[in-house]
Amino acid sequence: YFFAALTGKDRVGRRVRGADYNHDGRVGMNEAYCYTLINDESIDVPVCTSDVFLRRFVLIPDEEVFRAPWKSVMSWADPAQRNALDSLSSRLHLTAEDRLKSAFDKVFRSGSVNGRDPQWLERYRQAQTKYTTLQRDARKELLSRYPDLRTAGTAAYNSSRKEAIDRLEREAADGKWKELLDANEAVDKADQEGEAINIAESKMLRIVRLGKSVILSHELTANGSAENKARFQKLIEAEGRTLLPPVNALSADSAQR
Repeated sequence: YFFAALTGKDRVGRRVRGADYNHDGRVGMNEAYCYTLINDESIDVPVCTSDVFLRRFVLIPDEEVFRAPWKSVMSWADPAQRNALDSLSSRLHLTAEDRLKSAFDKVFRSGSVNGRDPQWLERYRQAQTKYTTLQRDARKELLSRYPDLRTAGTAAYNSSRKEAIDRLEREAADGKWKELLDANEAVDKADQEGEAINIAESKMLRIVRLGKSVILSHELTANGSAENKARFQKLIEAEGRTLLPPVNALSADSAQR
């Protein structure tokens, strides 16, 4: 997503639009970063250098950071950050003025186990236990019918394997293995549900981290030392640049070819 935003094309050649948040005709690395925060459907939580700088040099307790109302945070954010905050907020159905605090509490104080919803964990364990039990019983029955399956690579194994597959296909068509197949499907469904939960949690963490960066940046600008403000501004300017040459240079190069 980062390089798709920078180049205007994704990895399969489809055109990418909407990452030029400040409408200057270019996509900076900061804009590509925010585009990634919005669009990446994964459990990853991207981090940029200025995020790390702020957390190193602006030391404020989280309880104080997340007292900031949403309206203020949006006014302090740059165009790319505002778009990311707004998009993530909408996708997570966050609407209140204290939505950053709510998101922070959800991520760090919800009682989840290793980032996993405890109710989902219990559903997954139950589904996995049922499937494993049925699978073990089915395997035991199959090996009792075809003991040669215990020794792979022999002629007897190959013959028994073909016969077993044919029989299992017939029995499955007749519904004998429905409970096992349903249990396997339940595990897959629970696994997909867990992935969806993790992706939602990553987006919740993204909005928390981005909101915190906006708030810390405002605090640095208002109360930081001149040295740290200058260093941070240099970082922001660097992150706002693009890796690509100017548009006119690209056009000239294309014309020469």
